[in-house]
Amino acid sequence: MLGLYVRVHNFVNWPIRIMKEGIRRVSIAGIARLAVERERLKDQSTKAVTLLVTRALPMCLGLSILGAPLLQVVYSPKWSDSATALGVLYFLGLARVTVGLFFDLLVALGRSKITFALQFTWLLMLAPAPCLGVRWTGTIRGPATPHAIIGYGVVVPLVASPPWS
Repeated sequence: MLGLYVRVHNFVNWPIRIMKEGIRRVSIAGIARLAVERERLKDQSTKAVTLLVTRALPMCLGLSILGAPLLQVVYSPKWSDSATALGVLYFLGLARVTVGLFFDLLVALGRSKITFALQFTWLLMLAPAPCLGVRWTGTIRGPATPHAIIGYGVVVPLVASPPWS
């Protein structure tokens, strides 16, 4: 089951990675230019996150709806059982793209140690999550659910309202 999960997780990561890398190419430079104007940086960051979510949400919803047929075309119909995790994983992908923008903000502001600490904390929390999720649900959707819960319940709030700003 975890093998199927890894395959579908990688499948979901393709569009998410493309989006994150495209954003990263311009975000760090743009944020660095605004770093001296804190109020403008805050205003522009809010606009960027809003724009990102309003553009990424429809893509994630569309891919979660079309994901099962795409998965069958790309891999084969035998992988259709793993499609039940797609909706949760695309929802998680939206969190990862959003958090990535906040991480870019921290890096551009010279706070890479905080970024590392947040990413390491996320990793530590996720380490047991797939096994616990499978045990909890007994389905392929099991590993994805704790990822989404940790992403939206812990990581997004930590980076969206940082005490270090």
